[in-house]
Amino acid sequence: MINIFTRSTLLLLIVSTILACQHNKRVLTPAEKSDFKTLSSNAGLNAFLQECVTHNPSLSLRNFALNDSLSLPVVYFSSKDKPANNPIRIMIIAQQHGNEPSGLEGLLLLISQMANGKYDHWLQYAELMLIPQCNPYGGDKHRRRNAEGIDLNRDHLLLQARETQFIQQLFDEFDPHFTADLHEYYPYSASWEEFGYMRNFDIQLGGPTNLNTSDEIRYAFGQRLMPYVEKQLQSRGFSFFEYTLGHLPSGERMRRSTTDIDDGRQSFAITGTFSVIVEGMNGRDSLDRLERRAKSQMHTAEALIAWATQNRNEIMKMVQDSRQQIIDLQVPVAIRQEHVPDGMMLSYPLKSLKTGMDTVFVVENYHNKVVSNLDVVAPKGYLIPRNNKLLSDWLSRSTFFKTADVLPEGKIYAYQLLGFEESIDEELSNQKALVARVDMQNIDTNDYVFIPLNQQYNLRIIKALEPQSMYGLINYKGFEPLKDEAIWPVLRLE
Repeated sequence: MINIFTRSTLLLLIVSTILACQHNKRVLTPAEKSDFKTLSSNAGLNAFLQECVTHNPSLSLRNFALNDSLSLPVVYFSSKDKPANNPIRIMIIAQQHGNEPSGLEGLLLLISQMANGKYDHWLQYAELMLIPQCNPYGGDKHRRRNAEGIDLNRDHLLLQARETQFIQQLFDEFDPHFTADLHEYYPYSASWEEFGYMRNFDIQLGGPTNLNTSDEIRYAFGQRLMPYVEKQLQSRGFSFFEYTLGHLPSGERMRRSTTDIDDGRQSFAITGTFSVIVEGMNGRDSLDRLERRAKSQMHTAEALIAWATQNRNEIMKMVQDSRQQIIDLQVPVAIRQEHVPDGMMLSYPLKSLKTGMDTVFVVENYHNKVVSNLDVVAPKGYLIPRNNKLLSDWLSRSTFFKTADVLPEGKIYAYQLLGFEESIDEELSNQKALVARVDMQNIDTNDYVFIPLNQQYNLRIIKALEPQSMYGLINYKGFEPLKDEAIWPVLRLE
């Protein structure tokens, strides 16, 4: 009797152990299965994600078909049984540029751990939406742009690509408080090799830089989030620096990255969102050091989510306040901005190609501060002519803002276009319009679509539609005919 009981108990323990091991067995990513000798294809990552959602009921998958063979997968991580009370919503996107695969591979590693239950404690405080491959065509072809030749990370204002339209739709539906956009930078070039040094940061992290974004959020990014992420990465053996642009070998000025609103960081930040960009270090080719690159991205995403959940109440309050200020819009809007020096010098560590050691360069030509070169007072709204195909097509794609049928009281003005002068801002050439205000009271407003400025996208609308804006439609390819108008076709209701 004792023997039977003992054998039965032993058999039960063996079966229980086998089942537990099967449950705890992690789903390997496609890259892991090849020992990081191949990249995850769109078909491969979709099969992997399907397997992951069967392991953890808190994971769910949604797909947006791009064509018969490619789709844009979206992963949600949220508790179905006990939803978090007032959770912080976190959105992370990766591989907008198809030749930057480590963000994708890093998010797949993270999702694998989610499937295994490692991050279930986040579900008490947060809901996550992850888009691991924003550019399936570019990813499978290992090219920067999508099938139509569009750079997705320069398309968040025009929304010409289906991929960026999907991303915008998902952003509006999910309404995140915190977003991260995962990229890679390329540290190898002949000019740097001739210089004898290279940038050697596993991860660079950038925050909002546009002046119209929240002061509180910019401060929290620089003084709190960055040190936290740096500490977490360094404890795991990864190097870190703030995302900084400039070609040191040629003596070009150094500065924080762009203030433009057409990318996946600033376009979200300009809505009041706490938004960051991650720049991992690319390889000499797609597979060079892929495992390290992917793991650096995974641990960065992990650190960002951990920090956001730990500081969720403060972040959500900052975002709420910022969005209310955008809706109320009582201050002028900076439509032309530039980085300028403020006396601060940059300590810039670079790896010596000769010794392999780090050397710290003290950069005096560091333009650390952003200033406004031109402000505009916000009107009550804008009127867009229905018969202007360029503008009406953009309006139909840009579903991120609301239109209204009834105009409030006010006077209608336009800008007379007197000419243009070239302006170099952030090392890029753009056209600055020379304008004069024109009274336009005797018009039929039924010929126009009215966009009121009482919404979360106020800042993006203003920067897009003001003819003197360095971020505006007037400076985009395809919109050149707007410059030939005697009167700027977009009217202001003041």
